[in-house]
Amino acid sequence: MAIITALGKAIIGYDLLIVALIITNILYVSMRLRKISKDLDSRLKKVVYLPVEHALKHLASSQTPKMNLHNLRHMREKEDRLYHSYVSITNILPLLGILGTVISLMNIDAFTIETVSTNFMTALTSTFWGLLGATICKALEGNIVAKVETNRENIAMLIKSVLQGNGKKK
Repeated sequence: MAIITALGKAIIGYDLLIVALIITNILYVSMRLRKISKDLDSRLKKVVYLPVEHALKHLASSQTPKMNLHNLRHMREKEDRLYHSYVSITNILPLLGILGTVISLMNIDAFTIETVSTNFMTALTSTFWGLLGATICKALEGNIVAKVETNRENIAMLIKSVLQGNGKKK
């Protein structure tokens, strides 16, 4: 119970920054990343899993909408930016926890039991939030990285197929 009380008291200070980053990373960055990855994946599956000749014939026909490779590449770049933002925030969370620890311990101006215990508890809570956030985000990253890598491979395969279909060899 003392741990929960200490975490609640410390959340008002520096720990709020760490918790806000955790929430932003999970609820904003990862959700946007999942959405664009899913959208890109659904667009790529329509093209990549068809034989290249068949896909190119349908791309040139007026019956089906044309595939915009620039749009797919733009989506892939946006996915990459979001992914790197997610990973960067995840990696910085433990560092912010350690920074909070150092800041709290540097605020000890008098070595009384009350001052040391208060600052030490604040130091530990920032480390706790940083490590907890990084652990949660790293666990979620496992699902995200698979989709990002698949999309990267599918875009590369599509571009290679289109170049070979046009008679250009790499």
